[in-house]
Amino acid sequence: MESYLQYELAPLSLFTENGLRKNVKSQLYDLFVSANGPTNSDGIVHVVDGGFLLQKVIWQKNETVEERMNKYFRYVEKHYAASSYIGFDGYPEIKKSVTVTTVPAATSTKKGERSRRKTSDNIPEFDYQNHTKIPFLKEKFLSNEKHKDKIIKALMKRLQSQEFSCKQAEEDADADIIKFR
Repeated sequence: MESYLQYELAPLSLFTENGLRKNVKSQLYDLFVSANGPTNSDGIVHVVDGGFLLQKVIWQKNETVEERMNKYFRYVEKHYAASSYIGFDGYPEIKKSVTVTTVPAATSTKKGERSRRKTSDNIPEFDYQNHTKIPFLKEKFLSNEKHKDKIIKALMKRLQSQEFSCKQAEEDADADIIKFR
């Protein structure tokens, strides 16, 4: 019996000394099988995770905000019908710094992931307009939650002007995406 107990028999822990273990969502995405690509059909309603959308479109360095918004819009227009619903994560920490809110920020695993990202290398906040050229690649620029929130709001406004239904959750959009209406 002693020889068997020399080995750890428990599965990998969900936690490290720094909190919840980081997952690699792209590994799960690789397991999905495409169903001949998306279609634009009147009988189909797509529900799109806005986080997926933010990652899907490729940015080039020194593009303007407007050029990037146009890329997102063209992607959505090409792959989804106007009856689609798009749900984005919210950022309650940003709202707390502006106004007082009663939204509990600790109701999701997103809080741990965001706090881990804050300790990584991200860029400082700076003010930008639609014509501003952004000298950063997407990952670096979106690592600042205020920039990400501002891009989401601009993208939602653009999509809603073309009859797409968009919603930004208080914090984690995953639960809202499941029950999107």
